[in-house]
Amino acid sequence: VPGALWWGLARTPPKERRQRQVPQGRDVRYKDPQNNQTYTVFEGHYVYDRIKFVPTFGGSLYQGLAPALVMPEQAMAPDSLGLNNRNTALAHGAYGDFGAKSPIWGWVPATTPPDGRYTNYGAPDLAIDHGEISSAVAAPYAAFLALPIIPRQSMDNLDRIVQKFPNIRNQYGFLDSVRTGNKQISRRFMAISQTAILMAIDNAVNHDKLQTYLGGTSYGRAVQPYLAMEHFTIQGLEEQ
Repeated sequence: VPGALWWGLARTPPKERRQRQVPQGRDVRYKDPQNNQTYTVFEGHYVYDRIKFVPTFGGSLYQGLAPALVMPEQAMAPDSLGLNNRNTALAHGAYGDFGAKSPIWGWVPATTPPDGRYTNYGAPDLAIDHGEISSAVAAPYAAFLALPIIPRQSMDNLDRIVQKFPNIRNQYGFLDSVRTGNKQISRRFMAISQTAILMAIDNAVNHDKLQTYLGGTSYGRAVQPYLAMEHFTIQGLEEQ
């Protein structure tokens, strides 16, 4: 892993760049475990409902949590990516309550109901992108992505999805998405959504077994020191 590449990637854009929020945080110095050089990283974060998190570009839960399906971020990166997975999922729940005012949460790329294009959806207030982002459509597979990370809140969300939109599930599983305003449901199953659901369930019930296949490889062992040593500035709640 080239140290200049790992430490050179921005955690958030610089404060002077146009973005959804002005990131908070501080500069942190890290000594690279391979080349022993010192790198300075701006460990920035956003805040929503006092929850601190490192944002994704489009406010999508898939962007935030999909890597954790196959990489043991909770175990390898408890103070960085692992903690951010939890905070990002919690922020999506908070955005559902206070931003979208929706009975359910989970914004990811999904089918536009009933038979429209596959489109990027996200939580605008959680995104870096300053452009237009729609949260009109939510998807069940987003709730499943969070299942291994915040299981109780995810199960509560899934229960509400089924209660509020009973036709979204049939003998073949969950249809891809729902427009939460008018309750219009897509008439399509998507392979990517079904795969994410099955992978998340497997991790939830089999103690993250899927993560071991990549985490135990030479690649996993190479990045483990980097994941373990980094500390995002997202511990605790933002003071009011």
